[in-house]
Amino acid sequence: MRFSSNRCFSVCTVRPRTYLLMVSLVLLVVGCGSRDSNSEGPMSDSPYKQIRRSAPRQAAIRMQSQNYLKQIGIAMHTFHDFYGQLPIGESDRANYPIEYRDGKPLLSWRVYLLPFLEQQQLYDQFKLNEPWDSPHNIKLLDQMPDQYKSLDYQGLGNKTVVFGLSGPGGVFEPVAPGDPGEAHPTVRFRDITDGTSQVVLVVMAHPGKAIPWTQPGDFVFNPENPREGLASANGEFLALFGDGSAWHIGKQVSSETLLRLFQYQDGEPIDFNE
Repeated sequence: MRFSSNRCFSVCTVRPRTYLLMVSLVLLVVGCGSRDSNSEGPMSDSPYKQIRRSAPRQAAIRMQSQNYLKQIGIAMHTFHDFYGQLPIGESDRANYPIEYRDGKPLLSWRVYLLPFLEQQQLYDQFKLNEPWDSPHNIKLLDQMPDQYKSLDYQGLGNKTVVFGLSGPGGVFEPVAPGDPGEAHPTVRFRDITDGTSQVVLVVMAHPGKAIPWTQPGDFVFNPENPREGLASANGEFLALFGDGSAWHIGKQVSSETLLRLFQYQDGEPIDFNE
């Protein structure tokens, strides 16, 4: 099909002044809906305010949050390639960075991922043999990387809602069941027998759960109500899976399916039709 080179579209027939007026009106309408609004009052169980945005702006923010979680997923895989395990538990490797004291890690796994998030300079400032709140390490709190920030709530400061998934059968469960006081178990991708595409590693929790990003701490889910502490205002939350993919999990996903996604060795099938 050929088009005439001198064909003029209908916009050319509009008088210049009328056309400029139409464009101005469109820009005015778009501009009114594009700004972020922080006018919402405090949440019922959190002092943090949710940021109200236009639909297009919110869609872009959702995608950005999803991309940040994918970057964390890539860092997890790179850490695993380098150390032979996820940033969980102890290890006999000479160069393994995670240290424990009184049964707890001194720093969050979020700190140990820094070199794999292009944050080597920040990582080098930490004293890995000191706890997160030591006089030296606590000075680094305000340098939180973007990947650990919430884009949906204001007022979080140096606190994060990005948590490893812990709880009965969760990848970040702190100690092996029935073995209190024993060495913290390592977790490798080959240990995720349910399949990495069917197991959640990291979640973005409700802001009421936020903690300083360098502080060791993960999201301990409630087996009776695994969505509790995760759902946002629209009933969904963002999750990073073992294969490095990140998904918004909606309220239509049942508690039974969530529990299967949260436990990495339960052997239960997943209904992906949900």
